[in-house]
Amino acid sequence: MTERSASRSEEEPVAAASIFLTGFMGSGKTTVGAALAERLGLKFIDLDAEIEAAEGMPIARIFAHKGEEAFRRIETAVLARIAAAHSHGAVIALGGGTWAQTRNRAFVAARRTVFLDPPFELLEARVRQAGSTRPLAAKAERFRALYAERLPIYREAGVHCRLHGTESPQEAAEAVIAALTAAGEHRANGDEVEGEYL
Repeated sequence: MTERSASRSEEEPVAAASIFLTGFMGSGKTTVGAALAERLGLKFIDLDAEIEAAEGMPIARIFAHKGEEAFRRIETAVLARIAAAHSHGAVIALGGGTWAQTRNRAFVAARRTVFLDPPFELLEARVRQAGSTRPLAAKAERFRALYAERLPIYREAGVHCRLHGTESPQEAAEAVIAALTAAGEHRANGDEVEGEYL
């Protein structure tokens, strides 16, 4: 077996079912997700982009015109459609609040959901530096409180991938692959697992 075919064989279990990425605002779900999909030869789907396409307006405008409750209903409907159509062969980046909604977790396999977990200070800096128009990031105190509220829920994801924030998208993608592989191996032994990229 060649090195290339061996590598592909090792990656097949990782890529068999769709992979969902969750995490707080600024955690890199879209950027890492695109790199991960390219690395594994899978389709990349960004939930927020799909919502904007379905509604014909940016998410900030959906919040402003329809409110968060209406946005969450739209989010659930779009997620349900995507999850049904792409149960295999895709990397799907969830919105920052998607996994926090109990009803949404019914559409997502927890064991194939990866929590991207860079340091909070990095998340804060990324969102601030981007001049973010994110509706829930306008006030620093609210941003911190929302992170604290969601963190225990993110940790319910099947795979925890701790990132330092200095990785390139490609390095972060490799971290996700390593965490997924480790998770599969540890679950075979009945163990809990957390992935950390050093």
